[in-house]
Amino acid sequence: MQAKLVVGDTINFPTFVADYLPADGWVLHFRLIPRTAGSPIDITTTQDADDATQHRAQVGAATTAQWTAGEYSWASWVELGAEKYSVSSGVITLTPDPRVVSTLDSRSQARTALDNVRAVIAGTASANVLSYTIAGRQLQRYSITELLTLESKLKADVQREENCAAMASGQPSRRKTYVRLNLA
Repeated sequence: MQAKLVVGDTINFPTFVADYLPADGWVLHFRLIPRTAGSPIDITTTQDADDATQHRAQVGAATTAQWTAGEYSWASWVELGAEKYSVSSGVITLTPDPRVVSTLDSRSQARTALDNVRAVIAGTASANVLSYTIAGRQLQRYSITELLTLESKLKADVQREENCAAMASGQPSRRKTYVRLNLA
């Protein structure tokens, strides 16, 4: 599951990096690089006040409120003087702050595409949905057979996302089938 952060939330978490302890002078850095719009974001950690083996990342809500929502690639590294070593990397989504935005579509790309395909199939799509582009192709140019195939694929993608979200929130997997056998 991809990491997410709400723009406008406070960041405050500890991180342990074996062999590169802040007590020994190592500093952990994070850099978020936007995949589309926005500016790179740099976060420098400090030594945790309660545990000298932990790096602590702290960024105030007023600062994160200025960040641009979107998908970012991130990388982390440690530094001590002229030494620098890469630690980790990944992808994070910065989502708009629901406390301040006037409109918010929090659907995933797969859910949005599935809803748009279904609207085209049903003939209820608005003009902007009719020209919706997926993988460089516009929905209005799809045949009904292609739309039904795409709907089936997107439905599976959405189901997979929903299963992952359910499991992440502690619910059991919806993919498991339980069978009871009564042995005589």
